[in-house]
Amino acid sequence: MGASVLQSSDGAKLGGPEVRIHLCQCSPGSQGLHGETRRESEKTNPNLPILTRECPNLQPELWNHHTFGKEKNVSWYSFSPDQATRSLENILRGKA
Repeated sequence: MGASVLQSSDGAKLGGPEVRIHLCQCSPGSQGLHGETRRESEKTNPNLPILTRECPNLQPELWNHHTFGKEKNVSWYSFSPDQATRSLENILRGKA
């Protein structure tokens, strides 16, 4: 499977074949991230595979799986949807 070519909201090309979002259904730290962040990411990156895992007592995090098994993650605890979208773009650009 080849790496997807992704695009940020400002048109920059991004890399990374997969993104995983970990959220808690009831934690205050995950509030506001459930639907909005995913919808915004799918609008900006329609070819990006986004896997969302929601379970109780899970720390909200973003994981990006690159080629050759390399992974990066960012804690999303108490992030607003805008902050989460910016961190997604940053991690895909390799800035996180």
